[in-house]
Amino acid sequence: MSINRNQCLKGNIPKSYIEYQNYRDYYQSFIQGSTVIIPHGVTEIKRNAYWGCTSIETVVIPDTVQTIGDRAFEGCTSLKDVTIPNSVTELGYAAFRKCESLKSVQLSNRLTKILLGTFSDCKCLSHIIIPDSISEVGMSAFERCENLSSIKMSPNIKEIQQSAFAGCSGLTNFYFPKQLKTISLSLLNGCSSLQEVIIPENVSEIDHWAFFGCTGVKRISIPSGVTRIHTGAMAGCKNLIRLEVHIDSLSKIRDLLYCAGVERKWQITLSVPVGTELSLSNNDNYRFFFRFKKIVADLDP
Repeated sequence: MSINRNQCLKGNIPKSYIEYQNYRDYYQSFIQGSTVIIPHGVTEIKRNAYWGCTSIETVVIPDTVQTIGDRAFEGCTSLKDVTIPNSVTELGYAAFRKCESLKSVQLSNRLTKILLGTFSDCKCLSHIIIPDSISEVGMSAFERCENLSSIKMSPNIKEIQQSAFAGCSGLTNFYFPKQLKTISLSLLNGCSSLQEVIIPENVSEIDHWAFFGCTGVKRISIPSGVTRIHTGAMAGCKNLIRLEVHIDSLSKIRDLLYCAGVERKWQITLSVPVGTELSLSNNDNYRFFFRFKKIVADLDP
């Protein structure tokens, strides 16, 4: 059985893509010039459905669609904007990866996760609102979105996986959800326009290279609950001026920052809680803290 594009657009669609020789033909029958109009009644856009369709500029998704599969629109380099209706509960990995002209996205408020590489390499994406339904942002979800300058973050996010926002060189600020417990590997690696990093109270661990190459950062604030900072977490933050550590023991601060990548030539002021003993008589303390321009006890205890 063959069904032409006009029949599909009038709603006389096959019950299943099985009626086509392959499901790519089924989905691509909905293309009109540079526009994709998915007919009402379709519930799923399967994986790879529009992979590499470089001529598509607009896609219209009806509120009957519940699932957008893995890599469904990957490599649609001319796609400019997309609205994912609230009927969608599953958005596959790399679904919009390498949509290099994509400027705006409206996400469904029924999604709970943004998966691996969903919007990575969307170089024109300038802003994103992550709905309150989201609790997890996957690895490399927005990696190398170079023009991403504004993120409205869901306060309900409990996990942001490694490199999720790495290479977002247009970001000037980043809100860490309060429920986060770990700053993951290379999370903001290469975010060169970021101005400051304020880590929330619940965080206990900062992983390797978390802020590597954040050359615009001038201030980092670390709460008292952080017990481990991995190698190179702050390496390359060469314009860092003020490092605030809310721990009232220089020995504990030394152990915490020992491998973080802080360099003497940066001329950093280390700020610690009021009442902290600032004596450097301990040889280990002296050797380590020599790398700071000065140490001041000016934080609220």
